[in-house]
Amino acid sequence: MNKKINKTNVNDTKIKLSHQKRKTRNISISFSYNLFKSIKMNNFTNYFKDETDFLNYLKYINLVLLTKISNTTYDEIIKDRHNHKIEGTPLSTFKKIIEKQYSNDFEFIQNIIDTDIYQLGYENDYGRINGYFIERDIFHIILLDPHHLIFPSKNGQVHKNKDLNNYNFCMSEVLLKWTKRLIFIFYTYDNSQVFLFF
Repeated sequence: MNKKINKTNVNDTKIKLSHQKRKTRNISISFSYNLFKSIKMNNFTNYFKDETDFLNYLKYINLVLLTKISNTTYDEIIKDRHNHKIEGTPLSTFKKIIEKQYSNDFEFIQNIIDTDIYQLGYENDYGRINGYFIERDIFHIILLDPHHLIFPSKNGQVHKNKDLNNYNFCMSEVLLKWTKRLIFIFYTYDNSQVFLFF
């Protein structure tokens, strides 16, 4: 059973009220955490080749992945072989990355240790998103894995043709650059949809 993570910037009251209203709902997506921080650590990286590469990934996340997720329930999505818990060595790798990404949030790091972590994704070319469920219908994304490196497929088709050592485009840089034409990402617990506007 998943443990609830106490996070100051998550509206726990709203989440609790939301669950009182619905018993079986499609999955809602939460962007409560700092996702757009690029990290290189050992064999993991979520840097991109360039701005175009990052833009294509964002379009996939919004127009394909999150749309599919928000139109399914937990029981439905877990039936897909690409969507599952992260366990064993991949989980250890994930936790080390999280400790680095959220190094200024000790409470979160401690809470995440005993929380079930999942990877979700459909198309191998765009990797996976990683996070945890609250009550099986709110998925909190806490790490983007665009190259499918945390729990790679056996033949490594996602990154076999990529020179990841030379991928140096940082996600946060482009968001700062676009302050006047910012990407607006928002989600709602009422209709389980996520939108991305340019």
